[in-house]
Amino acid sequence: MSKTIWIAVGISMASVVTSCIQAMVDENEHLDDIYQDESKWETSKRKASDFIVKVGAVYWFFAATYLLVFCIITTLTGNGAGLLASLAGFSEKNAIWVIGTVYYFSLVIPLVNFLVYLTGRRDYWMTAGTLVIMTGLIAYLSSMAVQAYLLTILIGLGFVLFDPTASNSMSLVAPPGTRGFATGLLKFLRYTGTGTVALIVGGVLDQERYSMMDSVAWKHMIIFFLVLAVVAVVTSLGMVWANYYSRDRLLSVPEEQRKKRPWEVGQDVEELQDSGESNWLIQSFSSRGVPMGYDSINGFSRTEQR
Repeated sequence: MSKTIWIAVGISMASVVTSCIQAMVDENEHLDDIYQDESKWETSKRKASDFIVKVGAVYWFFAATYLLVFCIITTLTGNGAGLLASLAGFSEKNAIWVIGTVYYFSLVIPLVNFLVYLTGRRDYWMTAGTLVIMTGLIAYLSSMAVQAYLLTILIGLGFVLFDPTASNSMSLVAPPGTRGFATGLLKFLRYTGTGTVALIVGGVLDQERYSMMDSVAWKHMIIFFLVLAVVAVVTSLGMVWANYYSRDRLLSVPEEQRKKRPWEVGQDVEELQDSGESNWLIQSFSSRGVPMGYDSINGFSRTEQR
């Protein structure tokens, strides 16, 4: 068990490094012509500074929920076969098939994406996913032998409600001009958090501590996941609250309506200024010392690059 856990932690750390490199490349590739003489270290400091100044509550609530949900899903499915074999009486082969049901639900992800595209309300969809995951853990604790299938079905349903919606919302919650840095930070939190939770669960499942009562260790693991799920529900509700009181409410707007907003389609700020459609946006950026060639989603506009 301990060797497997350390392998998982090593893979998670490797994922952290690659995600940081990817974030740096994504963030800088469209700014190369503007900051030709800037070193990578200076670029990183500038992006970190921009992120700290512009980041809001929606991002942090989203990040906390994103971290907790993926810690639960990844660690639970990794240990799920042993859990079902020990407590629910499944053979190892059948336990693997049952816990694999969580990922079979990925087949309906296109349907979830379509519904989110039509309705918007991404914050509601993600909150619903966290509630379903919490319900599955509560149901399993109530009767471990009977509710094994219900656990995997509810965890799988919560996964497909949360995962595609969260993945498509990363760029929306990122502060203007720091999409690569903000996305890289989310991935960093996800992988380091997953590795940390794997170590904690490894301690819970330590066979030397629970050599006489193995079932107690598994119950403690489920209780630990339930605590994480409750916190995830609270942070997702915080995300709903923060999005409601945000200026743009980007998590609430349907995709078709969001694309009609001039600052969402990569339009030059000078064109927006001429049309008079987004003076409030330009004034907002100007008050924060942002150059007039700045685009709220894609960084510096094409006008600035020319």
